[in-house]
Amino acid sequence: MAEDERPPGRAPSTDPVEVAEPAPPEPEEAPPEGVPPPEPGGPVQGLIPETGRWSFRRSLLVPMLAIVTALSIGAIIIIVSNSEALAAWSSFFSDPLAAFRLSGRAVADAYRALFTGALGNPRLIVDAIRGGDLHQVALTFYPLSETVVTATPLIFAGLSVALGFRAGLFNIGAEGQITMGALVGVVAGFSFAGLPGPVHLALIVIAGFVGGAAWGAIPGILKARTGAHDLATAVAVAWLLNRTTVGFEFRAVGANPPAARAAGMSPTRTYVLVMSLAGGLAGLAAATQLASVSPSLERGFSSGIGFDAIALALLGRATPGGVVAASFLFAVLRVGARSMQAATDIPVDLITVIQALVIVFVAAPALVRAIYRIRARRVIGQEVFTKGWSG
Repeated sequence: MAEDERPPGRAPSTDPVEVAEPAPPEPEEAPPEGVPPPEPGGPVQGLIPETGRWSFRRSLLVPMLAIVTALSIGAIIIIVSNSEALAAWSSFFSDPLAAFRLSGRAVADAYRALFTGALGNPRLIVDAIRGGDLHQVALTFYPLSETVVTATPLIFAGLSVALGFRAGLFNIGAEGQITMGALVGVVAGFSFAGLPGPVHLALIVIAGFVGGAAWGAIPGILKARTGAHDLATAVAVAWLLNRTTVGFEFRAVGANPPAARAAGMSPTRTYVLVMSLAGGLAGLAAATQLASVSPSLERGFSSGIGFDAIALALLGRATPGGVVAASFLFAVLRVGARSMQAATDIPVDLITVIQALVIVFVAAPALVRAIYRIRARRVIGQEVFTKGWSG
């Protein structure tokens, strides 16, 4: 009954009236700690680590499925390149089991040779350890040591690109930074040849870092001062990004430069510092090459490591741990390819195909989700890796 319709002489009721409250809105996933929220309608950074149930799917599940898919396609290539398997498939209807048996054997032999050639034979390793012969133990671990040596420069180069990604920069100059780090490292090595071995090695590593950092600072200055586009050690990097004020500034500027500037941060200083550190990491890749695999500066010194670094950063979702895992994957494929070719006559070019497929599937996560029917997270606006010309 409305207030003006109350019976005469009756006082208004003072009892509390229950009012139905609207249902609370659906909670949205909060951005990671220390990262400013995205601008309304603006892009959502694809390489910023997420929290909750989506973190696993986006940072681990999709890349793993990309690797499985690439290996599966590689298995098909192995089958069609195996004469016995093809002959069995030509008479499939008369003996279908033979076709599957020979195909499975061809794939198993190839991948067994690939992984044992890169990681060692587990049975031989166990037998050598039980026997106690140190020389035999060293021989059984030799494939793994070769993989570690191959993975080390890949890790440094991948971290170089990943560090730029986290600050909204696309460091495509890692190859040049590696070359410059190698040049400075060579000069330092020849100029101080009389030093003790450990000191000499440390000097080469430091010189490689400084050379790469100086070369990497150039595009950082151009980006900060003129708006030019970017086309112009894992634990330490993880600690830097996630446990320090400088790392917080990197992530904040990469997520939203205007908001970071409003909070008192300097995108200009951040760009220069990020590219300097990225160049220094690439220089460390050069220093490790000089100190181990290629003790002289010659044509093909870096073997395209700087360009592989872009793929490693993408595959590792621009996280230090992901880059390390991706680097070891590429190292396993490269080191094991020689053993696979020797054991099965399968050309090492197959490894190049598998690496390319991994990159394709990682760069197109929507395709992987469609293949395995994984529902994608709803995002607002466009998902991007780095900032464009306008920052």
